[in-house]
Amino acid sequence: MSRYLKRPLSGAHWSLLVVLVLLWEFTIWGESCREGPYNFEVALLTATICTALWINHIQVGPILQARAVARIAGGALYDLLSFALVLIVAAIPIVIFLPTYSCYTPRSKVSEIVLYASSFKTEITQRALKTKSLANVGIGMQVLPSRRVKGGMVTKDGVIIVTSEDPPAVVILTPDIQGGEIKWQCRGYPTKYMPAMCRECDRPGR
Repeated sequence: MSRYLKRPLSGAHWSLLVVLVLLWEFTIWGESCREGPYNFEVALLTATICTALWINHIQVGPILQARAVARIAGGALYDLLSFALVLIVAAIPIVIFLPTYSCYTPRSKVSEIVLYASSFKTEITQRALKTKSLANVGIGMQVLPSRRVKGGMVTKDGVIIVTSEDPPAVVILTPDIQGGEIKWQCRGYPTKYMPAMCRECDRPGR
């Protein structure tokens, strides 16, 4: 039975397995908030697959017939599947003792900024519906600094801009008249801290 139940990458020194596991754990859990491009992840995946094929190629020897190719592919597939199982097992303690909520707190803070910015929407909407235009609907409105809000402004045509320091972020609410109704679009930067309605730039928020 032990002949078939081998550790991943058994044809190489155990230190290689440890290095790959650590790299993958850091990539999956340590970089959970990072946005693309995912060049490092793609390179690491490619390196892992090539390593599994290379190790099995060394074990099988020269490729002289189709049977050798099948053995190399089968061995590499076994290594990759068992390696994935090792990653899952290694991730369990991390999930239990070190939950990755690194994005949650900044996003929840930015949600407060969005809520503050939204407080201007009702007045702007009423003015725009009354005049059937967005011209001068933001006159007289001021963004006042508060616990979360660093500053900002409301433009004459009703665009609401609010900034924060913790985390550094900017939220922009833009009105638009469509079919006699006022539609709102929310966007902001950095995108990873924005609530869902502000991460979809083409989706208008009411």
